[in-house]
Amino acid sequence: MAMKQYDQNGFTLFESIPNEIFMEILSYITSTDAVIAFSNLISRFQDLLTELCHTFDFSSISKKNFDTIFQYQNTNRWRSLKLSDDGHTPGQVKYFFENHSLTDKFSQLQSLSIVKMKTNSPYPLFSQLPSLSNLVSLEIESICGENIPEFELPNLKKLIFGSCPNTNWLKNFAQLDTIEYTITDRCTKDKLLAWPETLKYLKIIYQDHRDCSLIQNSLISLSQLIDLEVYQKKPDGPFPRGETWEQIINASIPSLKNFKFYFQFICHDRDLNELKQMVTSFSTPFYVVENNWFIHCDVSAYYEMPIHDYKYGTYNTNMRHVILYTIPISSEVFTVFKTFSKTKISDWSRNYIDHRSINIHTNMKTLVFKSSSSPDPMFDRSSIINLIINTSFDAQPWLHILTKLRHITIGDGTVLSLEDFTTLLDNAPHLSSLTGKKSALKLLTDNWTHICICHRLSRKIRSVSFTADRNPSQSFDKNELERILPIFSSQCQHLSLGVHSHKNIIDFILLSNMSMTTSSDIKLRLLYFDCRGRVQAVRYMLEDIAYTNKNVDYKEDFEELANMVQSWMKHKSDENISGPFHNLPVLHWNDTHTFGQTLTIGQFLARKFDLYGKLTSSIDDKDVLQSYIDGVVSCAYTDIISNVLSAIWNCVDFVDENLYTNRIAKTIPNNLKALNNLLKNSSTSFYYDQTEPTIADYFVFDAFTLARDYWQKILPDENDRQELMKLEQAMKERPGIANYFSKNLLLKRLTGSPKEKEYLAKLNETQK
Repeated sequence: MAMKQYDQNGFTLFESIPNEIFMEILSYITSTDAVIAFSNLISRFQDLLTELCHTFDFSSISKKNFDTIFQYQNTNRWRSLKLSDDGHTPGQVKYFFENHSLTDKFSQLQSLSIVKMKTNSPYPLFSQLPSLSNLVSLEIESICGENIPEFELPNLKKLIFGSCPNTNWLKNFAQLDTIEYTITDRCTKDKLLAWPETLKYLKIIYQDHRDCSLIQNSLISLSQLIDLEVYQKKPDGPFPRGETWEQIINASIPSLKNFKFYFQFICHDRDLNELKQMVTSFSTPFYVVENNWFIHCDVSAYYEMPIHDYKYGTYNTNMRHVILYTIPISSEVFTVFKTFSKTKISDWSRNYIDHRSINIHTNMKTLVFKSSSSPDPMFDRSSIINLIINTSFDAQPWLHILTKLRHITIGDGTVLSLEDFTTLLDNAPHLSSLTGKKSALKLLTDNWTHICICHRLSRKIRSVSFTADRNPSQSFDKNELERILPIFSSQCQHLSLGVHSHKNIIDFILLSNMSMTTSSDIKLRLLYFDCRGRVQAVRYMLEDIAYTNKNVDYKEDFEELANMVQSWMKHKSDENISGPFHNLPVLHWNDTHTFGQTLTIGQFLARKFDLYGKLTSSIDDKDVLQSYIDGVVSCAYTDIISNVLSAIWNCVDFVDENLYTNRIAKTIPNNLKALNNLLKNSSTSFYYDQTEPTIADYFVFDAFTLARDYWQKILPDENDRQELMKLEQAMKERPGIANYFSKNLLLKRLTGSPKEKEYLAKLNETQK
C-alpha cells in the first residue's frame, strides 16, 4: 500500500518526506537539536538519526533532554562528546559519571571535551580514558597536574587543558602534535612545564607574569615546534623583551614558522622611552624581514584605576595600560581603550603603517571596552560573540562587527543610553545572554518600566546573571522580583541572582513560574464614539500593540451616538472621562494618565512602543527620521482624514467650485498621490525603508481606506495608488489587524453626522 502523502487539509506530512530531504535538514542543525526535535518520529527517522548524528555538545542543555538523548542514541556510534559544568549546566559531569561510563560505551569516540570541571573532583575520568582507544582530541579544564595518574592514549594528537603549572605528566605522550594550555591556578609548589619533544603546535595562556620565565624555560627542547602562541590575560609584570624571545627561538626552536603573542603590562609616563625601546626590540630584521612577524602596540590614555607602582613604592594614577601583540591577532580577547599619542606609537613601529590593510582582529571572540573609542579601520570583520562594557559606549559605530554577538556584560563603569541599549538589542540577532549588576540593568530599563527594551529582553534573553559581589544592595527582595521575573519569563532558561534572606522568597521564585502580573503590565483604555472618525488609525495601532505585547491589556469603550445627548453631555464635563480638553478621543494609561487629541495619542504610543522606526543607511539620525515620519502622519491626518470627515459633515457635492469645502475636498487625490509616490521610493512595503510599520503607515492605511470607502472618485488614478494598495495588503496581513477585521470590528459608520447615511447614498448615485 502506498504511503499516505497528505493529511486531510492537503498538507504534506513531515514523516512522508524522502530520506534525502531529511538528511539535508540534519545538515543545518546540531546532532543534539536534531535528536530532541525528531525523537518521536517514525522508526525510519530514528534509524537515520542514529546513523547520521555522531557529534553531541551538552554544554547548554536541560537534564530532561540530556536523558532523552542517552535513551534513544547508541553511544558506540558517537564521534564527539562535550560535557560542561558551567553555570548553565552545573553538576552535569558528576551526573554523567554517576549514570554512564566511558568504558565500553564510546568505542568510536574521537573527540572528548569536559569543561569547567571542578579541580580535584572525584570523577573516574582518568581511569576510564584509556578505554577510548580511538580518541584523537581531548579537552579537559580545571585539573591538577600533581594528581594525574599515568595513562595512555596511543592515537591522541590534540590536547586542550587547563591546570596548575605542572605538566610533567605529558612527557609520555610522544605522539601529541598540538597542545593548548591555560595556567588556571597555583595549587602546586612544584612548578614544572614539560612538553613532548615532537610537538608541532603549542599555545599557552597565562595570567601571572612570573609564569612567563617558566614558559620560556620550557621551550628548550622543542626543535620540531612550528607554531607558538603565548597570551597574557591581565596587565602585569615588566616589559617583554624582543631580544630574549629572539635568542630562545634561534637556540631552541629552529623550525618555528609562526610566533604569535599578546602581552599586557602597566607603564608609567616616565618609562615611555623604555617602552619605545621595547617596541623596537620586536621590530628587528629577525622579526620583520626573516620571519615576516609584525606587531601592533596600543597604549591607553590612562589606566582605569590607581595602581601600586612597585618600582617607586607609591600609588599612581599616571599609569598606562599597554598591549603588545602580533598581527593578525589570534587572541580571543581584545581590549579597546583610547590610544595615547597614537601617531608617536605608529612612528615607533613602522609595520603598523605598512600593514594597515590587514584585518588584525579576525579571531577575536570577546571585545572589552575600557574607554570610549571609535572602531579602528582594521576592524573590518570579526566573530565577536562577547561584549564587555566598562565605560561610555556609543553603539552605532560598532554595529558592523557585532552581528554575531551572543553575550553582553554591563560592567561597573558602563555609561549606556537607553537609545544605544535599544540599538544593541535590535542589531544583535543572536544575542541571548546578559550579565550585569541590578543597579545597572535598572537604569537600562528605566526601573524595569521601559516597554520597548523590556519587550526586547523578553524575546531575546535566554540567560541572565545579576552580579551582586556580596553587596546587599544588588540583591533582590520580593517586590523587585515581581518586577523582573515576568520580563524574562518568555525565553529565559538560566537565571542567576542574589536575594535577601527573607522567609519563603525562594519558594516565591519557584512557585511564581515567572508569570505573575507586575508593574510592567500596561492597561490601556480608549474612549471614542461608535464610528471610525478621527481615531481609526490609533485603533489599528492599539490592536497591533496589544497583539504583539502580551503585557498590554487594551480595550475600547464607546460613547454611543444614539444616546449622545443623554450620555456624552454628562461625561463631557468630567475630566476623568473626557480628558483635559473635554473632547474625544481619550486614552487612559494605567488609570494614572489621561491623554486627549488623536495626534497626541498616536505619537505617544509610537514613542512608547517603538513605532518611529529604526535608523537605516539612508537616514542615520533619529530626529531626522522622526521628523520625516511625522510629516507623513500630518499629511495623512490633516490633509486627508480630517478633510474627508469634514466633507461628510458638510455634505460636499463636488459641484459648486466656489464653496471652500469643495475646493478643500478636491485636494485629497493629490495628497494621496503624493503619499503613494513617497512610498514608491522605499525599498520595503513601509515608509522610509522600514521592515516594520511605523505610525506613518497606520495613518496612511487609514487615510487611503477611509477615502475609498467615502467615495471612489476621490482616489487618484489607478497607476498613482498602486503603492497604497500594497500597503493596505501588508497592513491587513499583520496578525493583530487581521484579527480585528476577521471579527468584523471595523465600524460601518464613518462620522457622527446625522445626515451621513442619506448623504453617502446620494453621493454614490452620482458615481453610477
